[in-house]
Amino acid sequence: MGRELPSLAAYPARPGQSLAQHLAGVVKNAQRLAPEGATPAYGDDWETLLSAIAWTHDAGKLTEWFETYLETKSRAHAPRVKHIHHGFVGALLTAHTLYSLDMSGPAITAGFIAVAKHHGVIPTLESVLQKYLTPKPADESKYEVARDQLQHIGARAPNAIDDLLQQASEDHLQWVDVYVDTPQTYRRLLIAPQQFDEHFYKSVLRAWSTLVCADKLDAATPTRPGDAPRRPSLDDFRANIDGLPDGETPTEQQMDKLRSQAHDRAWQQLLDHHEQGDRLFNIALPTGFG
Repeated sequence: MGRELPSLAAYPARPGQSLAQHLAGVVKNAQRLAPEGATPAYGDDWETLLSAIAWTHDAGKLTEWFETYLETKSRAHAPRVKHIHHGFVGALLTAHTLYSLDMSGPAITAGFIAVAKHHGVIPTLESVLQKYLTPKPADESKYEVARDQLQHIGARAPNAIDDLLQQASEDHLQWVDVYVDTPQTYRRLLIAPQQFDEHFYKSVLRAWSTLVCADKLDAATPTRPGDAPRRPSLDDFRANIDGLPDGETPTEQQMDKLRSQAHDRAWQQLLDHHEQGDRLFNIALPTGFG
């Protein structure tokens, strides 16, 4: 169930909300969103899978690198920008958690992808899994960063991560069981693209969409009495856009550059129209998706 874990109360999930509050809220939302009596095509218990990924999806936020980023919005303190990201390391812990719950290979892989991409979109499944299963040297660094994050979490928040994993796994997994120093071991739990069948994408989409919806619903809920939604200022929007992670590959970096240029042009058009006294006009806004 979505009960708060006291050991997580000292760690923030977002400004004004602890990880204990957030994870409990996401678990409750996921349970409400789960179709009653539904099971994935592979015979796994759907509610168990959703609860597990809801508990583990933000485990990577237990690092000091993430907490400092929340407080300062600066990435300068982290060894690398990737050390602030939490999706991939959370996905590795998710895979181990689902394995401990005796889930099938497709269900483990679906949960892994859902958590890895819960702040993004579902890519071509073959390409993303191939990147994790047989990574190129540039992708191998993901596992190096995950190792750093796991070691850091174990030293900084051993009780919190142990409680989280035991709750997510229904007491089948403890922190001492985690492959902290060799996270690439978790590749063995993922199915290869040639094992995909007609049910796999549907399972991934259901796991991902339920997790994202449960996560967003909790994030949209006021965290303190008297809190209310507020309209961010334009400066806040621009600061948030400027603070988005840089691309990791040359193609992503080029796309980021083009998006930034399009954003700057749109911003300048807005200022020009406003200075001319226009209050109703058409403007092309870059979405980032072409």
